[in-house]
Amino acid sequence: MLGDKTTNYGSFHELDAWIAIAPSGRIFASNTGGNLIKVFDASGRPLFVFGGHGDAPGRFLILAGVAVTNTRCYALDLSAGRILAFDLPSI
Repeated sequence: MLGDKTTNYGSFHELDAWIAIAPSGRIFASNTGGNLIKVFDASGRPLFVFGGHGDAPGRFLILAGVAVTNTRCYALDLSAGRILAFDLPSI
């Protein structure tokens, strides 16, 4: 189980829909309601979050999906009509 239903940053309570697993085992979960990407270790413990609502770089209007490769995390911002790429070593 990933996270919980509390108000902790590892919680899931608003339209969480997309999960991607990096080759390293880290789990990236998009939180559509909060426009956040939550990152967990391979055992499901929360590590950190990034993103947030907005149209500035690194933020999302409507976060609609997430995918990862060896070097990047990609996130679909449905409302802005863009795909954001984040370098994994920097996040």
